[in-house]
Amino acid sequence: MGQSYVSSVFSTLGALVSCFFLVLQEKPSLLLVNGPGTCIPVAFCVALFRVLNVLSCRIVFIESFCRVQKCELWKGFTCRLSVSGYLLYYVADSFLVQWPQLQKKYSRSVYLGILM
Repeated sequence: MGQSYVSSVFSTLGALVSCFFLVLQEKPSLLLVNGPGTCIPVAFCVALFRVLNVLSCRIVFIESFCRVQKCELWKGFTCRLSVSGYLLYYVADSFLVQWPQLQKKYSRSVYLGILM
């Protein structure tokens, strides 16, 4: 939040290197993430190690509850995925949403009600 795009590239690369070694050391069997951009480096490392058959780890993504906005124009609510959601939609083994409108828009998602 509030970080420039230039400096965010360097901090993201630093996080990616740290996550690379952490994931190799811990060898998780489940990665449960819920939306903040900080989950992207960890999920990327897990996905890479799965492709390389170094790790067998399921990725479960839970889209944030706040991904809805009141829209006066349509007299209702509009929902959309977060940037993390867009990036992990096809990578995650399970993609959980907390709004039925999101589940209707994204067929791979699963609506289980409000989770957190």
